[in-house]
Amino acid sequence: MIVVIACGDKKADKAMPAASMYQGKYFNDCLRYARSIATDNKIFIMSAKYGLVRTTRVIEPYNITMKKQHALTAAMLQQQARALRIYNDQCIFIGGTPYRLLAQQVFKDFYAPFSKAPNGIMPEGACRMGYQRQAMNLHIGVIPRRQQ
Repeated sequence: MIVVIACGDKKADKAMPAASMYQGKYFNDCLRYARSIATDNKIFIMSAKYGLVRTTRVIEPYNITMKKQHALTAAMLQQQARALRIYNDQCIFIGGTPYRLLAQQVFKDFYAPFSKAPNGIMPEGACRMGYQRQAMNLHIGVIPRRQQ
C-alpha cells in the first residue's frame, strides 16, 4: 500500500524536502494522517509541478497549481508510477478533487477515503477542507471504509 497526498498552495521560499515545502494547515493534516497509516517510504506527494515525489526529495519552490495550470497529466503520473514501481500498489489518496481525478486514472486499486460518498466516507455537502481535516483527525491510524 502507498499513500498519495496532494501538495499545497502555501510553500516555503527555498529548496527543501517535499514534506517541509508545503506549509498549509490542510497539507500538514494530510501528511500527519498519511504518516499515521504508512511510513515515509510509502508516502508520495503529488506536486502540480513535479508529479509524484517522495517526502524526502528536495524540491525548489514553484508557482504552479492544478486549478490554474494543468501542467500535470495522467500520462505523466502513469510513467512516474511505473518508474517508481508503485503502479500496481493499492493507493490511498488524500487531497482535493483535481488531484484525485488524476490519481484515480493511474492506480488500479485506488481509494480516496475522505472524498464524497459512495466512493469515500464524506457525506454530501461535507467535503470541504475543514470537514476533511476533522475526518482525518478522527481517523488517525485507521483507514476508514465506505459503508456498504
